[in-house]
Amino acid sequence: ASSGAPAAPAGAWMPRLTPWGAEDLVKERQRALTFDEPAADYAGPRYTKGSDITDAWLQKLMDFQKTGGLLPKKDAYLVVLDIIAQLKSEGAMGELEVKAGESLTVFGDLHGQYFDVLNILGLSGMPSTKTPFLFNGDFVDRGSWSIEVILLLYCMKLKDPKTVFFNRGNHEMLEANLIYGFAGETGLKYDLDLFNLFSE
Repeated sequence: ASSGAPAAPAGAWMPRLTPWGAEDLVKERQRALTFDEPAADYAGPRYTKGSDITDAWLQKLMDFQKTGGLLPKKDAYLVVLDIIAQLKSEGAMGELEVKAGESLTVFGDLHGQYFDVLNILGLSGMPSTKTPFLFNGDFVDRGSWSIEVILLLYCMKLKDPKTVFFNRGNHEMLEANLIYGFAGETGLKYDLDLFNLFSE
């Protein structure tokens, strides 16, 4: 109000503009745990913690996502909450050493192009200690499969945090996500409260 910005209309959604504190994140996890379980015919993988993720789990997720399947809302929230904790535990500027006989696969500007990601993974294989992956920003927006892309990347990171690395791009920011589609896609596929968590 002191900046002279107009107030939001009553009932309108506004993005969260303040950081999430530790207590906020605990409350959000408690809220997520109350979400409904998926329907009995749900055929995708389930997530409760990072140790759930194996190579077979990731393959099941990719097979499920490419047919239009989404992780249950509860699971998506828990993935995002766990990646927030993981990323907060890492330094803002990471260092990665690639030794002789190893290789680093660098991805850039995925922009929600899920089938391009699957194609690249088909060529490169999955990340490992000898072949780590660096995702060089712009994971979401523009493409209509941004949720699938970012949740897959987060799950790969949660499986083995020392084999998957992220650099932030200009589309890992609130304003770009509001303009170029990720906020709307998140609201359509899940809800805008999850978008607020992604923004954290």
